Amino acid sequence: MNRRKIAHTALWRSVGECSRVLPMLFRTVMLLATMTTATDSMAAGSADIGVSPKSDLEEIVVNGSILKMNIPIQESPQSVSIVSRQQLDEQSVQTVEEALRYIPSIQAEITGRQGYEEFQIRGFDQSQYQFRDGLRLDPGYLQTQEPYGLERIEVLKGPSSVLYGQIAPGGLVNLVSKLPQAVPVGEFGVTAGSYGLVNVHADVGDTLDSAHGIRYRLPVLYSNHGDPVDIVHARRVFASPSIEWQPSADTDCTSTVFTRQSRICGTWLGSRCERLCDLL
Repeated sequence: MNRRKIAHTALWRSVGECSRVLPMLFRTVMLLATMTTATDSMAAGSADIGVSPKSDLEEIVVNGSILKMNIPIQESPQSVSIVSRQQLDEQSVQTVEEALRYIPSIQAEITGRQGYEEFQIRGFDQSQYQFRDGLRLDPGYLQTQEPYGLERIEVLKGPSSVLYGQIAPGGLVNLVSKLPQAVPVGEFGVTAGSYGLVNVHADVGDTLDSAHGIRYRLPVLYSNHGDPVDIVHARRVFASPSIEWQPSADTDCTSTVFTRQSRICGTWLGSRCERLCDLL
């Protein structure tokens, strides 16, 4: 009698386990069937429009001078972010801090409109560890770089930044200047906006002597704008002429001058307009 009771109990336990497993197995089979049907539909749709399901896509390779190696960024083990010239134009950035808004691991604009860049990378204050074309800027001065004179902004995050010298391990920001190119460059624009914003900029460049490989580049900018606070306003004047000589395919010499004059009124820098001049 006891044996029959034990066997009966074991049978009901097996039935109960099957009742729990069968619905899960049924849902799995239905999901696989749905995925197979969707894949077949996509393949059929691609065939209808004359596109192969395995058609090759255009490869986009992004290189950065911050790596000091001629390899694509996606092949590097380091964490690198690039802000291209196109993205700078689309965001209409007025400062380097604005260009760093959407970079992961960076906290920018932490002190408001002070007239200089201040940001953190992975919790470390990296404001004094900015680089321009691979060379470190003077950390003894408050940096205020002009984004219109930049071709791109490169951000290296993590302790790999110590490879560039004695800096904090959070990372570094490398600002790549606009330099002469083999193709002609011509741009002129005027921007107007709220609070009396007037922005006039131009960028020209061409080849002076193709036989000797002599080229030039000249981006210039004038900007004047107010603020929601009546006593705050700012004015920027920027120019960065550069000339390049390429005597051979393996040798090129580039000379560039960067000058920026900024007048800021109404911020903590003082009740008088303070002038920040950088000459590199």
